[in-house]
This record gives sequence, C-alpha cells and structure tokens, in this order.
Amino acid sequence: MNVHNLLSNNSSCRENITTSCNINTLVGGVSSAAALSNTSSLIVDFDNHQVLYRTPKLIYLDRATPKDKLRDCPNPYWTYIPEEILEFLLQLKQSSLHLRHNMAPEEYKTHVCITDFPIVIRGKEFYVSQKFTPLVVDTKGIIRIGLFTITPSIRKHIESTIITESGKCFSYNTGMKKYEQADFSTILTETEKRILKSSEMGMNNEEIADYHNVSISAVKANITRILKKLAVKKVQEAVTIANSYRII
Repeated sequence: MNVHNLLSNNSSCRENITTSCNINTLVGGVSSAAALSNTSSLIVDFDNHQVLYRTPKLIYLDRATPKDKLRDCPNPYWTYIPEEILEFLLQLKQSSLHLRHNMAPEEYKTHVCITDFPIVIRGKEFYVSQKFTPLVVDTKGIIRIGLFTITPSIRKHIESTIITESGKCFSYNTGMKKYEQADFSTILTETEKRILKSSEMGMNNEEIADYHNVSISAVKANITRILKKLAVKKVQEAVTIANSYRII
C-alpha cells in the first residue's frame, strides 16, 4: 500500500496555500501547546504531502533503531506501523471522507478524529492516540492543512472516533467498515459525571464525599463503575477519556 494515500486530500488543486495563511502563527500556537503537555505534534500540508512542523521530541520514537523503520513517510509515526494497520487506517480515511460529505460545512471544518493504533519499535508494541484536527479548509471543504497530535494511548486496541463541533460523535464499526453515530454522553450517569469532574479538579475520595454529601464507600463504588465503563484502570485515565470524547 502507498502510505502517501493517507496524506492525500483527494484534491487535484496544488496551489501554494502557505501564502494564504500565517504558518508561523499556526506553528507558534502548536509548539507552545506541545511544550506544556506530553504530546508530539505535526502540521501537515496535504497538497504537497509535506510536514510543515514537528515537535523536537517525538514520543516513543527516540527508542527506535534504523532496523525498526518499515518505510519512508512524512508522518514519522506511520513509518513504524505494521502493514496491516496501514490498510486499516486507509479504510478509516475512506469511511471518514464518506461521513464528512454528509456533514454541514461548519462541522466538517471543526471536527476532530481520534484514532488509537499500535506502532512497533524494537519488536515491542506501543499504542498511540492520534488526534487529527483540520487547520485550513478551503471553500470546497477540502482540508489543506491539518494537525496531528500524538499522545500515549490509554487503550490497548484499535479504535477510531470522529467528534464534531456540535457534539455529534461517530464511532468506527470494524465489522460494517463505517462510522456510526454514537452517544457517549450517556455512558456515565449524572452522579458518575459529577464525581469524575470532582476528581479532575484534584479532590480525593474523602473530599469528593464531603462535597457531594455522600459516603466514601459510595464514591469508591461510583469510581469503580466509571473505570469499568471507560475500560481504564486509573481515575486520571478516565478523566482523559471523558474529556477527549466530551463525556464530561
């Protein structure tokens, strides 16, 4: 499979869009955000299959050896993805393009796509979470410049979700090979959301119990259910998932 297919915006137009937007401003904002968090960021020009910016330190990739490299690719993470995973990512792309054709223009311009997938370095599998956000979209709805943000994945399986600015969520159905609308807002009860929000604010179990006027055992029971529902082991991981998927 040609890995460059993943960087194609399906547009025949090859005008130099870097002159119509302030790349320095985009890079400045992205680099500042990356410096404050444990993330790797790449700004990609889809017209020219070119990375315009990448953070100096790329998560996990400092462990790689020349023997680990499977292919040449502007996106360094796709260099270490097994071939069958690249095929899967191409399926995701094709399905997401079909979904976006049915989106309202504003949703198309402001959606994010979160995909968890593995890379292999020194024979060891590392899961990363890739969040893609359009930065520059032309009048025809073609993405010209996009941002990839990579973080360590909490999940240990392949998963992909598209979230629009209006709050609509679409989860990829592997069997059906398409994105289907999902409602993550109801996965937690209102009580569980309040307790998780309190944990996000830095409260411990005792403080949460006092704040919500419930017993500590009730707080612990709710947290146990939250972790099970979100398929994670730690409260901070649950907070990360809940914020990424707009659950709280």
